[in-house]
Amino acid sequence: MSIYNVLLGVSAQSGLKTNYLVVAGGGGGGTTGGGGGGAGGLLTGCTFLKTACTYTITVGGGGAGGAAGARNNGTGGSNTSAFGLTSIGGGYGAASNSSVCTLVGGSGGSGGGAGYAKSSSVHSTGGCGTSGQGKKGGGGINGTLGTGGGGGGAGAVGQCSPSCALAGAGGAGISSSISGSSLYYAGGGGGGVYISATAGAGGAGGGGGGSSYSGTSGTGGSNGGGNGSSTSGGAGGTNTGGGGGGGTISGGCVSTSKAGGAGGSGVVILSYCKPQVFVGGCITTSGCKVIHTFKTSGSLAPGYNVTYLVVAGGGGGGSYNEGGQHGEGGGGAGGYLAGTTAVARCTTYTITVGGGGSVNTIYSSLAYNGLGSDSVFSSFTAKGGGSGSTGVTQRQGQTGGSGGGASNGSCCGAYSGGSGTAGQGNSGGSIYNCANAGGGGGGAGGAGGSSSQGCCGFYGGCGGVGKASSITGSSVYYAGGGGGGSNGGGNAHAGAGGNGGGGHAGGPPYGSGASGSANTGGGGGGSHYGCCSFYSGGSGGSGIVILRMPTANYSGTVTGSPTVSTSGACTIVKFTGSGSYKA
Repeated sequence: MSIYNVLLGVSAQSGLKTNYLVVAGGGGGGTTGGGGGGAGGLLTGCTFLKTACTYTITVGGGGAGGAAGARNNGTGGSNTSAFGLTSIGGGYGAASNSSVCTLVGGSGGSGGGAGYAKSSSVHSTGGCGTSGQGKKGGGGINGTLGTGGGGGGAGAVGQCSPSCALAGAGGAGISSSISGSSLYYAGGGGGGVYISATAGAGGAGGGGGGSSYSGTSGTGGSNGGGNGSSTSGGAGGTNTGGGGGGGTISGGCVSTSKAGGAGGSGVVILSYCKPQVFVGGCITTSGCKVIHTFKTSGSLAPGYNVTYLVVAGGGGGGSYNEGGQHGEGGGGAGGYLAGTTAVARCTTYTITVGGGGSVNTIYSSLAYNGLGSDSVFSSFTAKGGGSGSTGVTQRQGQTGGSGGGASNGSCCGAYSGGSGTAGQGNSGGSIYNCANAGGGGGGAGGAGGSSSQGCCGFYGGCGGVGKASSITGSSVYYAGGGGGGSNGGGNAHAGAGGNGGGGHAGGPPYGSGASGSANTGGGGGGSHYGCCSFYSGGSGGSGIVILRMPTANYSGTVTGSPTVSTSGACTIVKFTGSGSYKA
């Protein structure tokens, strides 16, 4: 057995000790003063999972409430299953029917409540619960009015109607702290009533309140149970397995029956000691525990979370070409993506690091300079930065991760910078009318500055600011836009590059733009007025991909010669060129 498994508390025979909560979908409430829906079955305990295995998780949905306009029972909830355990869906709440002698709620994880039947002295019968998962539902009773029984909960039976004027409350669920907070799950739905009686409250754990047309409707149980209303029973709490509340009726005709509440969907929650060894569901931590919460069906697979930074190559700054006195647009920064994602063990993830956009080296070329290239990790693609305008025929900046700055080529007119990619960057700067200066390239943290004319001459726009990341353990800015160039002369003012590797514009009075800094995704600076000489914009800075993970999870299997370092309990893998990581 490996030292790694010893540290996890994993034995070759038993696996990883894991606490679980498995809750099925709750049952829907019945109409016409009907019974509340039974809670979904609840299983909790400890098991041992194999860390090399993948487990299918099926989360059951809540049952539909009985439809309005007729005597309709609710629908039972659906089962929830995980690693060989199955919680049974909650039983349906039965609609009332005063013309029959007996009524029975649906059986399930917890039993559904029953509406009132013909007898005014004997309760109808609630549905049965499943041993070890939930309790029996309560029965309703007829009389001057009529009231339904509460649905059973995981921790207590559904209440039989205390009288023909008061419906039964839903049974309480069970409290669990597996999520890191103490919450109730699997409460039963409250019973509905005839017209004006008082409806039953939902049980703690998401049980929906019962419905009363003109009396008092039941309140929903803790952890998201819906309140009953004059038009329907309250819905069971989402991802609690709570039963739906029973519906009401507004008159003597069955056609005035109101809908029962829908049952709440189920949930699966797992908890084990750090470090993380699985992926799947919503992953959180509480103290020394790793917690996986499945609100929908999925799979629990070997793996762990990785924090990532993906920055594409920056766009090239605009190059001066023949056609008068003017400065060129700054290059847009490469797209910036950061976050956390799950990686599956033994899976190889290809890393692509985008290069910076190239620049023209040919005098009088009218073509744009190059766009930055995309950077890629897993399903995350950061888009290359847009290039700055050359100002002769190509006056608008190009789009990209962040957009390039505009230029007007000595022609009066307003031109806009290129657009950035949503969630990755910002637009390039526009140009002031007749200001012979370029806009700054957009950055990850802000748009490129627009060119302007002041008392001291023309001003090229500054590059947009980048964004700071502390993924390496230190705060570093990435993806700043390139500065916009200006026209010649002592009163010309070249735009500064944005913080995050953006290149400064060339000049004054003449000069090429500075390149974006390597492995920052910074945009290149635009060139300064050339006075019939060629000055190129700066090339874009290359991109970067950085991964951060707990050292206990780091596999050590990489290609492409990344730089590997540590910060506290984490390992940082920095790719300045393309490669791969095997989780």
